[in-house]
Amino acid sequence: MSYATGRTYCDADSHLMETPDWLVRYADPPLRDRLQPLSLGKGGGTPEQKIADAIARVKDPLATEKIARDVICGPKGWGAYGAFTGSERSKALDDLGFSRQLVFTTFAATQFIWCDDPNVVYGGLRAHNRAIVDFCSADKRLIPVGMVSLDDPDRAIAEIDEAIRLKVGAFWVPAAPAGEKSPGHPDFDPIWRRLSEAAIPFVLHIGLGTRVLPPAYQANGKPVPKDIHGGGENIRVKDYMVLSFAPQMFLAAMVFDGVFDRFPSCAAVPSSSVRVGCRTSWCGSSGEPASSPRPIPISALSRFSRRSTFDASSSSRPSPAKTLASWSKKRGRSFSCFRATIRTPKGPRIQSGASKRLFLA
Repeated sequence: MSYATGRTYCDADSHLMETPDWLVRYADPPLRDRLQPLSLGKGGGTPEQKIADAIARVKDPLATEKIARDVICGPKGWGAYGAFTGSERSKALDDLGFSRQLVFTTFAATQFIWCDDPNVVYGGLRAHNRAIVDFCSADKRLIPVGMVSLDDPDRAIAEIDEAIRLKVGAFWVPAAPAGEKSPGHPDFDPIWRRLSEAAIPFVLHIGLGTRVLPPAYQANGKPVPKDIHGGGENIRVKDYMVLSFAPQMFLAAMVFDGVFDRFPSCAAVPSSSVRVGCRTSWCGSSGEPASSPRPIPISALSRFSRRSTFDASSSSRPSPAKTLASWSKKRGRSFSCFRATIRTPKGPRIQSGASKRLFLA
C-alpha cells in the first residue's frame, strides 16, 4: 500500500547507505588508493557486520521478499529495503508513495572531503557525483544530490559542470566558511552564477560543517548518552539543539553579503530545513501542499537584508520569518516535505513529527 496518497509529497531527506567499495568503484584509477577507508565509527553497533548481513540479504530472495512487504515497518540502516540497491529503492518508493525523493549519501564524504590534498578532495567529489547519479538513474523519482566544495572556485566550477552533465538534481554544500572566506565573498560568485544559470539549487545538511557543539559540553561527569535515535549518527540531544546554527550562519552570510541580490534566481532546497532544524523558527512557513516540488528563492529575505542597519527602529521591521512567510503566502505556493528515513531504528517510519511545511516559489 502507499502511505502518501491524495497529495504530492517530496521526501527531502533520503539516504543511500554506502558499502566499503561503493565510492572506490566510481573513482578514477589513480585516485582509488588515495581515498580514505569509509568511516563508520558513528554508524552505531558493529556496522561492518551489518553491511555484510545486508549484502547477504540482497542475494536471498526469500529474505528480501519478507522485508519488501512493508517498507515502513521493516529494518532500517543498511538492512533497509533499498538501502544501497537502486532497483529496490524504486519499489520502496511505490510503497511510500512519494513523487520525488532527494537522495543523499551518508558516510562517503569521510573518504575525501577533509583531506589536505585538493586532488583527493575534488577527485572524490567527482567519484561521489558519478556514483549517486548512477544509483538514481533508473527512476526519475529519485533526485541525485551531488556534492561540491567551494574552497577552490575554479575546481568547484569544473565539478559542477561535470555533475550537471551527469544530471544531478541539487548540490550539497558544506555549511561552513570556504577556507578563510564567507560563502558570500565575490570570489565564489561564479559558483552561484553557474547554479543560477542551470536552475539547480544547493542544499545544506548534517555532517558537512554542522557539528558546532564543542566536545567539552559532553563532559558532564555522566555516562555518554545514546543518540536521539538510539544509534545511527550519534546525534545527542545537546548536538540536536544547535544543529540549526551552522546553516543559519551560512544562509545569513549569503543573504547579508548580497548573493541573492546579485543572483536572484539562486535557490536553496529546504533539506537543511527538514534535517538540521533551520526551519520555521528562522525561515517561516505557510500554505498547503503545491502540485510539484520547487526550490526556495531567498530573494524575499535578501530584500530584507538591504535594510540591514540595525538601530532602534529595527524592532518594528518584519523578521526574516515573517517576510518569507508573507512572500510565499501572496504567491500561494508551498510544499510539504517529509523525512522518510531508512535509518531510524524506531518508528513511526514516516515521521510526521519531523515533517515541515515549507514555502516554495
